Amino acid sequence: MEPTEAALPLLPGASLAELIAPLEQQLLSTVEETLEALQSLNQAGTLESQTLKTGVQNVLNLTKASLLIRSVPLFLNIPLTEGLTTQDLVQKSHQTTETLKELCQDQVRHLLAAKATQVLQQIELKEQQIRRQIEQKQQAIAQLVSETTKRATALASGPAKSRATES
Repeated sequence: MEPTEAALPLLPGASLAELIAPLEQQLLSTVEETLEALQSLNQAGTLESQTLKTGVQNVLNLTKASLLIRSVPLFLNIPLTEGLTTQDLVQKSHQTTETLKELCQDQVRHLLAAKATQVLQQIELKEQQIRRQIEQKQQAIAQLVSETTKRATALASGPAKSRATES
């Protein structure tokens, strides 16, 4: 997502407005390209946190540059008649912010879903371990009951045999 470098015409004798308008357009086009690339990655499910972070930083820097370029003529008290109005630029910045906000929210949702899946898998593994332990304990109890029943049967039949032999 490197900004595309288009040669800006540096016309001798060009007014400040004539120089600023194409520069503003190039910056805004680069912002749009960056946003489209981020949205495309997000829709494909391949937008990584670091890529989003870098993209947000690039858009922020480009937006700052655009606002700075827009303010230069105001500081020099030169009226701009070409290019975007400041209101248009602020509106565009607001739209950009909303798009980045949505991308960040999607990223957080993906991260939360991944973490929830991981926790769910851990719970399922623990549940399987507990089921195995319960099964082992049930088998051990069944074996003890069986052995105790055999002993009790043997003891019960032992005195009965000795009584039978005495009679």
